[in-house]
Amino acid sequence: MPRVAEGILQSRDPAQHQFSKGLTFVANYTYSKVITDGWEGGGSTQSQIASCRACDRGPTSYNNPRHFVVSAIYELPFGRGRMFGSSWNRMTDLLVGGWAVNAIATFSTGTTFHSLRTESHGK
Repeated sequence: MPRVAEGILQSRDPAQHQFSKGLTFVANYTYSKVITDGWEGGGSTQSQIASCRACDRGPTSYNNPRHFVVSAIYELPFGRGRMFGSSWNRMTDLLVGGWAVNAIATFSTGTTFHSLRTESHGK
């Protein structure tokens, strides 16, 4: 059975900045390396050189060494204690107040994931 070793260097506390009007930015960077000494495909797990497993040691096909994620969150100014709707009753505030809009962008290196679906229809 192939052995997999994984090393991760990750920022434990993401960079975060919260502005006064309900806007927040969060950024996180991860560096990792996934290494194996066997073939990870769907077939055999035998080494190319049976007497030297270390000869097959290297990054896996799913290794994504650099991963950067940035996100922004904006709390909409609707609801009790906000710019609009501060005098709303509780029911209106529950339905309309307290909403937020966010965006997330992810940047990675390495191989991408591809999904393929094939269907065969009988005749």
